[in-house]
Amino acid sequence: EVPRLVEALKAAGPAAIPTLLAGLDRESDRTPIIQALAALGAKEACEPLEKLLPQGGEEAVVAAVALGQLGQARSVKPLTELVKDARSPAVQQAIEALGKLKAAEAKDAIAHLVFSDRPEVRATAIRALEDMGGEPSISALKADYYREVRLAAEHAQGKP
Repeated sequence: EVPRLVEALKAAGPAAIPTLLAGLDRESDRTPIIQALAALGAKEACEPLEKLLPQGGEEAVVAAVALGQLGQARSVKPLTELVKDARSPAVQQAIEALGKLKAAEAKDAIAHLVFSDRPEVRATAIRALEDMGGEPSISALKADYYREVRLAAEHAQGKP
């Protein structure tokens, strides 16, 4: 079973990274491999993880989270491209990753999503802009119908 094998490899530490990277070539069940690479801090996994982003689905979601955890500036461009597709299932995770990376060059793409028709995307965009140290223009969002958006807007303006 793949998850148990991956856990054993993860327990082996950094020496297992090449084997885990080879596992990304599989056609199925790559989620535990992606998670293990992120947990091990495998910076060399960034390029193959970036290639998973446009494929969509659960693996794109997990890859976006992993790229945020790995914290490499090289991932800003592919994450920003993903954020531009507001319909992607991984858009929230990509926004969060860019916020963690404090990617100033992604601010415009994220700021656009403050007005998404999806309230969870709006709230995530506000939090990411706040993480980046920006002062998003969010006064109007304090009246949003979605409670999480209102709370995120208030927090971003320093009013808990």
